[in-house]
Amino acid sequence: MDYGAATLTFTVRHPITAESRIAVDFEGANGFYRRSFYAASTRREWGSGGWYASYLREGDDAGSPIGASLTPEDRSALSALGDSADVTLPSGVRHVGAGAGSYAWDESDPARAHWLWLGPSRGDYEVEFTAVGAGRGSYADTAAADGTPFYRYRGATLGSFEPGRALAVPRENAIADLGGAARIFGVLGVEGEVARSGLDRNALSSRDDGDNAGGAGRFAARLDPREIRVFGARLGSIGASASIRARDSRFAPLDRVDPAYENERWNQAAATGGERRQEAALAYDPVAAVGLRADLGLRSLDGGSRSLRRSALLEIRTLMPGALRWEEAKNQGPEGPGRRARWSVDLTRTAGAILPRFSAADERITGQEGDSADARSSRLWTAGLGWNPSAALRVRSSVGWRRDARRFGATFDATEARTWEGGIAARAGELLLADASFTRRRVDGATGRGSTDLAQLLLAGGRAGGPLASELRYDVTQLREPTIVRTLAAVDSGAGSYDEFGNPKLGGGYELVTGTGDPSTRSRATVQFRLDAFPGRGAAAGKRRLLRPFGASTFLRLETLSSLPLGRVEHFVRFGDYLAPETTLRGGYSARQTLEYVPPGSRFEIHLEGGARRDVSGEIAGLHSAGEGRDGSLRIRKSLPLRVRATASTNLSRNELAVTREDGSSTSASVLRGRGYELELARAVDALWTLSVVSRHRRDVDMGWGGYQDAWSVGPALRCAGDRIRLDGKAAYGRLDQRGVYAPAGRYLIAPLGARVDVDLLGEYRAGDRVSISMGWNGASVERRPTTYTGRVELRANF
Repeated sequence: MDYGAATLTFTVRHPITAESRIAVDFEGANGFYRRSFYAASTRREWGSGGWYASYLREGDDAGSPIGASLTPEDRSALSALGDSADVTLPSGVRHVGAGAGSYAWDESDPARAHWLWLGPSRGDYEVEFTAVGAGRGSYADTAAADGTPFYRYRGATLGSFEPGRALAVPRENAIADLGGAARIFGVLGVEGEVARSGLDRNALSSRDDGDNAGGAGRFAARLDPREIRVFGARLGSIGASASIRARDSRFAPLDRVDPAYENERWNQAAATGGERRQEAALAYDPVAAVGLRADLGLRSLDGGSRSLRRSALLEIRTLMPGALRWEEAKNQGPEGPGRRARWSVDLTRTAGAILPRFSAADERITGQEGDSADARSSRLWTAGLGWNPSAALRVRSSVGWRRDARRFGATFDATEARTWEGGIAARAGELLLADASFTRRRVDGATGRGSTDLAQLLLAGGRAGGPLASELRYDVTQLREPTIVRTLAAVDSGAGSYDEFGNPKLGGGYELVTGTGDPSTRSRATVQFRLDAFPGRGAAAGKRRLLRPFGASTFLRLETLSSLPLGRVEHFVRFGDYLAPETTLRGGYSARQTLEYVPPGSRFEIHLEGGARRDVSGEIAGLHSAGEGRDGSLRIRKSLPLRVRATASTNLSRNELAVTREDGSSTSASVLRGRGYELELARAVDALWTLSVVSRHRRDVDMGWGGYQDAWSVGPALRCAGDRIRLDGKAAYGRLDQRGVYAPAGRYLIAPLGARVDVDLLGEYRAGDRVSISMGWNGASVERRPTTYTGRVELRANF
């Protein structure tokens, strides 16, 4: 997961198909104010029940805006607006005099008059900009070579910013929660919970606060399974449960209330307002091997939508365990009536030498609220057979079929998929493991035929933690699907996110445009090899005295997306095909080798590491890029007099990137060379406390432009590892400087230059066995930038 780019990347071991369901939970923050989060909770339990209470508050600190402070006029305007505040003041422009500002008004083209950034102390105006949404503004944010942010004109509807001052509205939300549970007569369990939220959409105004509060509550009762006897004959056992839940439209939780896709179970739209739900269930087990269950539920949403849901379950717990399920939901809302019906059967044998399994399902959906399709249907079955003649050998196979159909008015489309799977796993004690599997999937639909082949191989040798261990993995997924075509499109000068060679660059003059081409075969392959050799490990280490101080680890990994069918035998063993420039869309390999010398009982040790990598990309039409990197590091640790331990390390690196147009018209090359040093002096004050001083320096040189970037820091660190108190704190003062033109390829965001102070503190204190307090705090103060920090304090008590 790349949080900065907001992207999820799935490995070849988890193919994503049209039937895959992906749910992502996230929390957005406006970043205009410092935020705080407070939580307090208490709990009391006894043998037959207990109670709990909690209070949570999360919100913006209205008195601590990030960036420009609010003026008295701003606060007065926000106070008068109430909870409907969402306004941009059109001013944002201040005339500060000739040579005192950063912007000038450019009317060289009267049809495109705009603000032009000249740099500090070169213009007549200071201009503030506010985000108005992608495609709704005329300016884009970028940064100068020294890290100073500014805004560049791109053209109408080509940017995300406009001149003006946005009045960021501070928001806060608080939730109080009280609940409890008890048992009545020893067989009936009851529990209840009530919660109240208070969402203030404008913490600077008391207007419209009458609708801030919202409430929610739930109550549930459960009858434990009880044996039924009639005239002494046992007729099985019966259990029951019932629940009721309600929340009004103003209740604002801090987290998800329902599981992902819960609305589809009721054939309704996702609940964003008020909801009322009643559910009841009855369970009956006539014998230990068979179970019956029936459910009934009613759900009503604000806006007039209602749904009645029924389900039944037959569970088998012997011979070939499994279940037969049926469920139906009928909904009625503003868009009309709807119905969802589904039945499924799942049978799997998990013990014995022969392990059959079978599953089938059928689902019909009409009138689902919020669905773009008028009707959907799905039907599938899967049959498999496993053979385990011994604990050392396992064989598995399966075949499956699925058909999905959708109707949009008079238009109807369907897809049909077939899947075959097979695998074998063999183990020789704890020293050798071999596992191989193969999956083939064929899909026929309105866009033609698609295919997916997935092959996996795992070879592992050696015992975990032993003197010698190795592993070899091979995964390849072969797909046939529409080709994704990426091309560079020129935009206005100073706009765009890429340069002419596809390197990420703000204001590079180009944007990346993605389209769909004809179906083609592609392969995603991953090959990984690891070998660890540490003679000092294991029970026989004493017999290898000469080799005990030495250790080594080798790691190789290759990943590629190729237009060749790498799963076929003729390409599987031809390693040159994996990164062939003519057929590789994106790929690379990395290799790492570590060596260490750690004599037992010695006060001296050495660690040496080296690595190499190569990256190849042909995803952008008309361009081919190849990058190489090499690095090495040496770390030496030695004990000095006065109980001081010194750790010194150094590293060297060199990275090259070359991008060539396929027609040979031009080439872009970048070479970046770097070196770094680190020294740590640590001394144990006593058995618990350790004090150290750490200094670092790194220089990266752009060999193409001749400029370089220097970063250094120095500061103390304190650590305590006790039973009652644990503390890890460090502080550092440093600088980031740049000399000459330093513009390596792929440099997108520019770190702020100048002096900075970084502080990081993490600690916990236990007062006996029942009370503990923990805290975390980190912050940074950068020259010409606002100070930022985050903190957390937590108090726990058990009584």
